[in-house]
Amino acid sequence: MKWFREFASSLTIGLSLFLFAASLKFPAFVFREHEPVIGGSLLFFGWIGILTGDFGWLANPAYLLALGFLYFGTESAAKVFSGIAVLLGLLSLRTQGYYFDESGRTPIDKFGFGLYIWLASFFLLQLYFWMPYFSYQHDDGK
Repeated sequence: MKWFREFASSLTIGLSLFLFAASLKFPAFVFREHEPVIGGSLLFFGWIGILTGDFGWLANPAYLLALGFLYFGTESAAKVFSGIAVLLGLLSLRTQGYYFDESGRTPIDKFGFGLYIWLASFFLLQLYFWMPYFSYQHDDGK
């Protein structure tokens, strides 16, 4: 069964990374009178939202820290940062507008597929920590 846990954990983490990367190519914010904003643009420019009180972008560094801690074997810290990534990512659902320039905020009509798979990548990584078969801590030696 150990091989199954190793395979399942690698698959879960790999799928989480795949979803995160895929989210960069899809629309995240959709507007009525403007082109959608794709996830890649939000990754590079979303930090500006912190200046306007939108803190969802901070989920990205929390997610990367979680992956880093997981890679270096600090599972408890990875679990915490993964949870922080989920919570901060959910704040993105409260975002009401996007600033394309200094003329003002453009209201978001709806959230695109990119935002949802971005959030799914965080939830999947968090799920890894809560499923006993995926965690190496629960290894019974078999």
